[in-house]
Amino acid sequence: VQFSFSGKPPSTGGVYLLGKFNDFRINEETRLLYDENLKRFIGKVYLKQGVYDYKYTWLAENTTTPDENAFEGSFFETENDYQILFYYRRPAGRWDELIGFTQINSVKR
Repeated sequence: VQFSFSGKPPSTGGVYLLGKFNDFRINEETRLLYDENLKRFIGKVYLKQGVYDYKYTWLAENTTTPDENAFEGSFFETENDYQILFYYRRPAGRWDELIGFTQINSVKR
């Protein structure tokens, strides 16, 4: 499978594919090389036919820990709204009854 990733290198290092197919390990077989002419990272990985989940990660030069937020960023502090609905079904009942509702926010408590 040929992979092509459009992204600007943050610093010196390399882009790697991580997924269950390689036990989320960094290795040279899954490294993508930057092509100056195309302005893209390009790489080929031999995979069996099937469905694969993978992600791109950045490994800076002289480090062993990949930066998984280099391209997508981190949104762990994002504010979210949640609606919670409470239902009840009577024994041997044929439908659910809405008996309660609340809305909460992940930041405002």
